[in-house]
Amino acid sequence: MGKLNWREKFVAFLLLLIGIMFLTSWILSISSEIRKPAGPGMISLSTAELMSHIRSITTIIISLAGGFLIFKKSTFGWILSLSVVLLFTTIVTGILLAAVEAQTIDPPFIVGVAALAVLFTSLVFLNLKSTRVKFKTTSRSYLWAVVLFLILAVMYFLLQ
Repeated sequence: MGKLNWREKFVAFLLLLIGIMFLTSWILSISSEIRKPAGPGMISLSTAELMSHIRSITTIIISLAGGFLIFKKSTFGWILSLSVVLLFTTIVTGILLAAVEAQTIDPPFIVGVAALAVLFTSLVFLNLKSTRVKFKTTSRSYLWAVVLFLILAVMYFLLQ
């Protein structure tokens, strides 16, 4: 395998950035929550809060692992990267479509459009022939990426 080109490094850094942003957000969220003990050695946590923490931790782990494994030129890193980028492309697209429907075109909307452009560019970079050859992807790699994406999508959209 050859060295990583700038497109592959771009995707890896994007995933690391997403993972770090989620980690920072999660830590700030945890540190700001004050819980009253439910009993000796116990805390109270709702199912929605638990699912939110599981989603956050899963996103952090997959994003950071995908970014690091892209740098290691691992096929598994490519699978993780593709699934996370697909997930965030789907999320941002949904948010933007809701904003258009509500006719709220404002500065955060412009940031969302820029984020969508970056995510879509990452999808293209991951699917270039040179990248697929370098990471030795097969149809089975795509299958695993889609399965992981579907699991993540279910976690984000159905299990709330």
